[in-house]
Amino acid sequence: MRTVRSDDGTTIAYEVTGAGHPIVLVGGAFNDRNSPAAGLPLARLLAPHLQVVTFDRRGRGDSGDGPEYAVEREVEDVAALLEDLGATAMLYGHSSGAVLALKAVLAGLEVERLVFFEPPLALRPEETGRNDGLAARVSEMVAAGRRADAVVEFLVNVVGLPEQMVAGMRQAPHWPGLVAMAHTLPYELAVTGSVRLGPGEELPVHVPTLVIEGDLSPAELRAAAQECADQIPGSTLTTLEGKAHDADPESIAGAILQWLEVGA
Repeated sequence: MRTVRSDDGTTIAYEVTGAGHPIVLVGGAFNDRNSPAAGLPLARLLAPHLQVVTFDRRGRGDSGDGPEYAVEREVEDVAALLEDLGATAMLYGHSSGAVLALKAVLAGLEVERLVFFEPPLALRPEETGRNDGLAARVSEMVAAGRRADAVVEFLVNVVGLPEQMVAGMRQAPHWPGLVAMAHTLPYELAVTGSVRLGPGEELPVHVPTLVIEGDLSPAELRAAAQECADQIPGSTLTTLEGKAHDADPESIAGAILQWLEVGA
């Protein structure tokens, strides 16, 4: 494990796996640097061909947290990682981590390529405010010590899982890990609400971009992936057959390496 200090002094923990051209993996909600879709399991699959950086976003794992959250602080975290690497890197973002990666590029960070897995973007003007009140409710629950309730609120009203499924998840071994990250859920809502487009606008992204979706994912996520690809000039949209939002790292790694034309 290595660490780097962000602009506000927060310590960000990261690991480097493999050698070659660097790619930084940015996880989404409930993810740290050990999570399958944007952590070490994916890193190990990419490592024979790339230098892979996995990190704990602020408030998670071995990273610190600031006294007051802002999306800009997380962008600074990514900037600190890129500076510590000393090389221009690719960025891969999973779910809300994809929106954070996009936000970093829109803020002026230099990257060579972008890969997004199902970014939950609400780009159209009519979608603005779809999570109004949710961040406040989740924050109030966490502040009141109702961390499990905050997780349920997020899974049901943001992720869109059926209440019966979430009730069953409360008995699963991984449930305590979700509850432990409850305080970061308002961060996710802030990130996903931070990119908006007006009529006829395109995302000002001028690097090669791959957008990945699963054909079994919810219609809203697939529509967001398609819209993201449509709004980034020259981007590529890849659909993973038989996969959903919890697609396995093998499938994700395969799509990335095929697009990069390595590892064949």
